[in-house]
Amino acid sequence: MKRYKLLTLIIIVICLALFLMIKTAPHDICKNPEQVYDRSRDSAKQVLLCTDKITYGGITVVQKKTLPDLFRYRFLDKEDQPVKTYVDIFQKSTGIHYIAVRTMWDYTTGRFSAVGIFKEQNGTFTPIFRKTFDENRGRGVDISFHSSPGLDSGPFDYSYISISGDVGKLGCYGCRMEWTDYYDWNQDAGTFLLANNAHVQEFEQLKSEYEERDKTACSDVADAYGARISDLFPDRHDKEQFCGDNAMIPYISNVEAGIFMKAKQTITDILAGKNVTIPYDNGSR
Repeated sequence: MKRYKLLTLIIIVICLALFLMIKTAPHDICKNPEQVYDRSRDSAKQVLLCTDKITYGGITVVQKKTLPDLFRYRFLDKEDQPVKTYVDIFQKSTGIHYIAVRTMWDYTTGRFSAVGIFKEQNGTFTPIFRKTFDENRGRGVDISFHSSPGLDSGPFDYSYISISGDVGKLGCYGCRMEWTDYYDWNQDAGTFLLANNAHVQEFEQLKSEYEERDKTACSDVADAYGARISDLFPDRHDKEQFCGDNAMIPYISNVEAGIFMKAKQTITDILAGKNVTIPYDNGSR
């Protein structure tokens, strides 16, 4: 009887051990991962781009379930498409690592991008900045890091991020209304914060481009008589063929004209000192 109880106990212990092994074993095996070495600091450490996670020196930086846009692009909200991944690594003099992961999906009609920046401290990475595909507007999205002597130096010794794209088309499919947002490093907050009003020169240039578009966008429509979009908007903001009833396809719609007017007003507000960006509807893509 004692031997039977002992045998039963051993079987229970073995089963429990097997259960725990299966339960705690990694479910996702990273087969043939893409490796990016941190050659500037420690060649023994590397970034592994796996199916469901990104690791650095064996430490998980981010999991797919946390920020899926760093692993795939969801096409038409149905199909997952592979993305190109770009990784920037920098170790501050304090020993803290920052890692930026940028992903890009190219399609015949455009280029979409997402970004996540992570800070490592005490063996754990935490996100300090993130922008998904849907948050980065337009069809030609470009995410760039910049240095400026007049601004605080953040991760990678870069002081600000620019995220460029557009807010939709204006008439013809290739006539995109360009837009760029700027995020400056904020030492107190420990992250990049929207700072469009700190980039006056860039928005002065954008203002000139919008004013030229305002003058010329409806110039080829006979019954517009060369009027500006801003002149026509009070009376034709509800007209599908915005520039004129005889406008030819592809014509400027009242929705497109409305977005143009919002963008133009936002530029005016920024140059007046307001730190704002244009309200975004990704349906304008």
